[in-house]
Amino acid sequence: MLYLANSSQPDIAAATHQLADILKTTQSRTGLTWHYEPMPAETHQTIYHPAALHAFRMVFNPATQK
Repeated sequence: MLYLANSSQPDIAAATHQLADILKTTQSRTGLTWHYEPMPAETHQTIYHPAALHAFRMVFNPATQK
C-alpha cells in the first residue's frame, strides 16, 4: 500500500502529481495498491499530521479504500 500526499508547495506538488500519473499507467502491471491525495490547503510545515492520519486510516481500515 502506498499513500501519496502533497502540500501547496509547487515543486513537490508537481512531482507528486507526476508520480501519481505514472502509477495510473502502470498499476495494472504492478498490482500495487495506492492512493494520491493533494492537500493544497496544507503547507510543507503542516501536512504531516493530516496526511499521516489519512494514511493510517486508509492502510489499517481496508474497507475505506476506493
